[in-house]
Amino acid sequence: MSTAVATQMKTTGTCDLREWLKDVKRLEQLEQISGAHWDLELGALTEIILERIATPPAVVFDNVPGFDPNRRVLVNMLETLERTALTLNLPLDLKIIPLIDALRARLRAMQPITANVVSDGPIFEKAITPMRSFMIDNLQCGRLFLAGDAAHIVPPTGGKGLNLAVADVKWLSDAIVQFYKSTDERLLNAYSTNALRRIWRAQDFSNFMTNLFHKQASQGSFEYHLQKSKFDYIRLSKAYATTLAENYVGLKEI
Repeated sequence: MSTAVATQMKTTGTCDLREWLKDVKRLEQLEQISGAHWDLELGALTEIILERIATPPAVVFDNVPGFDPNRRVLVNMLETLERTALTLNLPLDLKIIPLIDALRARLRAMQPITANVVSDGPIFEKAITPMRSFMIDNLQCGRLFLAGDAAHIVPPTGGKGLNLAVADVKWLSDAIVQFYKSTDERLLNAYSTNALRRIWRAQDFSNFMTNLFHKQASQGSFEYHLQKSKFDYIRLSKAYATTLAENYVGLKEI
C-alpha cells in the first residue's frame, strides 16, 4: 500500500464492520479468497500470509465449503499500523510510537459516564433458577474438542463449574502441546477418558449437594427425615465429613 493512500484517507469513526472493510479495501489492504476449505486451507493460508508477506493484508474467506454461503470468515484484522489506526479512529499515517501516544492521550482524556443513582425500580422478571445437570460423555470427535459448559453443566451447589472447565483446559492444553512438540496424539486421543473421570465425580457430588441443601419434600415426610438424617450424620461422623470435604476441595488423583 502506498503512503499516499493512507495519507489521503480520513477516518470515519464507523462502528460498522462492513464500512471498515470498505475502508481497508481503499487502503489496498484487503484480499478475498473464495472456496478455501475450513479444515486445513483456512489456517494454512492465514499462516502463510502472515509469515511470508511483509505487510500482511486482512483476508476475507467466502464460499467456504460446508458453511452457510451468507457467512464469511475475516482474519488478520489488525496486522498493520494503518488498520489498527483505522479501527481506533486515529490518523492513518501515524508510526508506532506516535500511535501509542495518541491512544494513551485519548484514554487519559476519556470521561466516565456519570452514574444515574436510583433508590428503587420495577422488577421486570422473577424466576426460580433451575438446578440442572447436563453431560456429553464424549468430548471429542475428529479435530473437534469440547471443554467447560459446552460439554457439561453442573448445578452451582457444589461449586464445580469453573473448576471443571479449568481442569478440561489443562488436560486439553497438555495434549495440544505434546502434539505440536512431537506429533504424539496419545494425550489428544485420551482427552475424553482423562477429563470424564473428574467430570463424573463432580456431577455426582453436585447432585448430592443439591439434594442435601435444597428442600425435597414437605416437613415431617419420609424424604424430609432422610435429608435431616444426612445433615446429622455429617455433624456426627468425622469420616462422612471428611468425604464431603475431600469432594469439595477436589480429589487430587482424579
